[in-house]
Amino acid sequence: MKKAFLLSLLLVVAASAAMTVTLSPVPTKVGESFTLQLAGGEANDKVQIYVNSGGENKRWIDPIETDLNNDGAASVDAEITHPGSNLTVYVTGADNGESDPFNIALGEPVNWQIIAPGQEKVEGNATVPSGKTGTGAVTAGDTITYDINVCDVWYNTIDDNPTGFEISCTQDPFIYYDTTAISLRKAGTSTVRVSGGAYNADESSVTVSPGEAVALLMICPGETHLPGDDSTTLYPGKTGEVNDAIMSQDYLVDIYAVDLCWNIDPSYGTYEVDVEDGATPANNLTPGRDTIENGRADDVNLEFVNVKPQGEIISAKVIGDELTSYGTKVDVAGDIDSLYAFFTTAEVPVGVTSDYTVEAYIGGVPAGSDNDIALEITEAPEGSEATLPDTIETLPNPQGVAYATFTPDVAGTYVIRASAGGVYEDATLEVEDPAGLTIYPNPFKYAPSQDVNDINFKYEVVSDNPAAEVVLMIIDIAGNIVYKATYDETGDEKLEPGYQTIVWDGTNGDGVKIASGMYQAVLKVTIGITSEFYPKKFMVIW
Repeated sequence: MKKAFLLSLLLVVAASAAMTVTLSPVPTKVGESFTLQLAGGEANDKVQIYVNSGGENKRWIDPIETDLNNDGAASVDAEITHPGSNLTVYVTGADNGESDPFNIALGEPVNWQIIAPGQEKVEGNATVPSGKTGTGAVTAGDTITYDINVCDVWYNTIDDNPTGFEISCTQDPFIYYDTTAISLRKAGTSTVRVSGGAYNADESSVTVSPGEAVALLMICPGETHLPGDDSTTLYPGKTGEVNDAIMSQDYLVDIYAVDLCWNIDPSYGTYEVDVEDGATPANNLTPGRDTIENGRADDVNLEFVNVKPQGEIISAKVIGDELTSYGTKVDVAGDIDSLYAFFTTAEVPVGVTSDYTVEAYIGGVPAGSDNDIALEITEAPEGSEATLPDTIETLPNPQGVAYATFTPDVAGTYVIRASAGGVYEDATLEVEDPAGLTIYPNPFKYAPSQDVNDINFKYEVVSDNPAAEVVLMIIDIAGNIVYKATYDETGDEKLEPGYQTIVWDGTNGDGVKIASGMYQAVLKVTIGITSEFYPKKFMVIW
């Protein structure tokens, strides 16, 4: 009798320690929201939440844990993530509790899902909200079946043979697919996307490994490697226009060991590799031998020994292995054999920038673009720190012409030397001390278009204070003033101490272009009550 009483007491105590678990309202589909109410637990306890199916606890509910309050209770917004029959919500912590059984059907179709090779599908698990684990892994060019599904919100499969979808990959423009059979061609990491209709799109990350090397690919200057290329052009696996080679100058190419999709095979090597020409006789190229390691040989140095304006076919060859090699046509031009260099304005004041031009020729024909012209200041006045770029490049338009600007900092004679292809040309620039009045350009020539250029008059206001007035007059050989400009407004920069410049457009007071001929420039500078006339300067306009 005593034993029976003690057993009953223990059962009452155990029952009082169990939590109550209530679902309100009881859900019927995956993804339906309900309130999970817990009571009778230990105060401030953290409890784990499961769905029990057939005696096994599953992570088929979101959230999977919660904190109880001071009363050992909690009210949580929740969702069931996986369908099933006779399910219960089971809560465990310092105390345990379980709900009444219920049934859950699949949710509404809302998501696409794509499972790449190497990934594993996980349905309705709240700890795997993407519905899959792992990273996809394929070899470039292989056509492999991916799993495409229509799923509910927790990626439970509703339709495993859907239609009406599209496959895309922004990293691989050469992707090919036929229904669920997909081929990625570009090695690297790609994101494959499935989309279509009203369902949410889904993506999988896929590592695409290069295949085994089957060919040699040569990348010439002007070309860019195009891994994954699926074109059938004359030169697949690359894009761009081949730059011309210059006879007897270095010509650097890259050589890659590539798979069927033009991806570099980093496991290939080590081998010696040559570049050969296909000429008859084969004497137009000094072969460049190098070593190919990790699937590539960079900056293989070639040198063409003959001019071949009609083009030279060059190709790479591995020593000791058989790989297909594709020839590339390279036009070979002669080296620059003459230069013409000049300053647009051969005489300028100190501090005035002059345009410098070099014309390069090969056999009397403009040399084309991208030719380096070396520049050097071979003569300069003592104390000058003026500089030029070390090199300039010829342009395609106008062809074979290169430009620079030069700003002298000391009066005197400067000689600039341009050199290329073993020849050089000097250009001289005379720089005047701008004491008094300096005119440039002088002579002055109207533009062929009949538009009027500007003429500059540079002078110095020798004073610590601004001048009261500056007057410039242009006088013809008959003594007539054809142009006059007066500056006497306070704050005008033409009056400020130091070097100043007046710019004239070559027109008279009525805005009409003056006639060609010889003129005098007269400048009057008034400081305080004293006026000074700068020495008259002659100028020629034509």
